[in-house]
Amino acid sequence: MIRLGIIGGSRFLNDILPCFRRAFLVRELLDSGSHPTRFSIKEVNSILDWADIAFFEWSGQELVQSSHHLPRRAKIITRLHGYELFTYALSINWDHISILIFVSHAYERRFHKMFPQVKLRTEVVHNSIDTDLFSPGNQHNRSFKIGSIGLITPKKRFYELIIAFEQLTRYIPQLKLKIGGPFLEDHYYYNTVLQELPFRLNINDKVSFDGDIPCRSTSLISWYRALDIYITNSYFESFSVAMHEAMACGCLALSHSWDGAEEFIPEDRIYTDDRDLILKILKLYEMDLTKWNLERKNIRKNMVDKFGGNAQTNKLIQLIEETYHI
Repeated sequence: MIRLGIIGGSRFLNDILPCFRRAFLVRELLDSGSHPTRFSIKEVNSILDWADIAFFEWSGQELVQSSHHLPRRAKIITRLHGYELFTYALSINWDHISILIFVSHAYERRFHKMFPQVKLRTEVVHNSIDTDLFSPGNQHNRSFKIGSIGLITPKKRFYELIIAFEQLTRYIPQLKLKIGGPFLEDHYYYNTVLQELPFRLNINDKVSFDGDIPCRSTSLISWYRALDIYITNSYFESFSVAMHEAMACGCLALSHSWDGAEEFIPEDRIYTDDRDLILKILKLYEMDLTKWNLERKNIRKNMVDKFGGNAQTNKLIQLIEETYHI
């Protein structure tokens, strides 16, 4: 049986790990956060010396160190989610990597544009979405709630979303905006002005900050199900797991035009500026209830067709097996 070592962050591995454990003999060096803990060289090397294949989840500092401390027993496969392309990628010795996996075609293209001299096998395998867990509730009426969730950082553009929402309430006064996700200690000033903004715009009774909601929890599923429309307002995403989870729960979705958004959402649901966003939301709410619920069913079906049946996990397993036999 192939010995697989897994190193990094577990945030996007929850659906994958059980399948890996059935298919391979597995050792894990994982944390529970969105970005990996800094593991020691000794800890990482113990995995590299034991494993046939080392799977690095996030192409971060551990991969930088490991790519310069070979030879080791294990062949290396790594998955790059996005931010690493602008931070760690310059420091990685790509000659020692067997396969580099991206979660979108946009970032595969961006990598080859940034590093045209690097010659290695690259593959695109989208993140896995558990469409059994993330599923619609029994609600058939509109709640007039829209929302977005993620780490509270400027990248997510929650501040700008609140400003656009204030304009939107002039047309739909009963609308509510729900923002989920944890405030980060090193963004104190941003946190302060963001929470003050609804009061300054006199919409504090329409905007809620719902805090950190645990991944894969019943609370998160209920949060998605309470929404009519999920909005990804970021200027930078590689996949947007939250948007896909929301769509699997039957939410209609709109996304800002970050690079690669068209891979995951129809072009008529992608907006460029606040005016475009407002017009698209108004158009959605103009639909009669029958068409609205049909739209929700179609979005849900699309998520099941794309992500049901462990399709992404099976691709990863196949890549691991191919690398072992090279």
